[in-house]
Amino acid sequence: MRSSMKLQEKLHENTSFMPGRSRLLSTIRLPEFDGHPSTPVRKYREWKKDIETVKILNKLTNEELALTLFSQVTGRTQELLECFEIADVRSDQGLALIWRTLDDAFEQMEHERRIASSPEGSVEE
Repeated sequence: MRSSMKLQEKLHENTSFMPGRSRLLSTIRLPEFDGHPSTPVRKYREWKKDIETVKILNKLTNEELALTLFSQVTGRTQELLECFEIADVRSDQGLALIWRTLDDAFEQMEHERRIASSPEGSVEE
């Protein structure tokens, strides 16, 4: 938790937000989603809708939401995103990059994930 706070501080001090905006961003708490491999698609889609709702309610830009997501996710979701540099996340395509990565990991139905993770790409009968 402490490392997450430090990461948020680092992200916000290097941004060009309006004064006071960083304070607002540091108070936003996104719904939790750890991205366990057995997570149902429905749960992921509900979480994604909740994130979009937070974006609208707080009038976040794509960059602000991308930075907030990047700094607050946990578990497997964090592991999927940790390969990105902050510059990637802050870019014009940063939020799209995050969603594409997460969609690739969680938009498949459970049986599709089993097939994709099997050695030969098919489930044994």
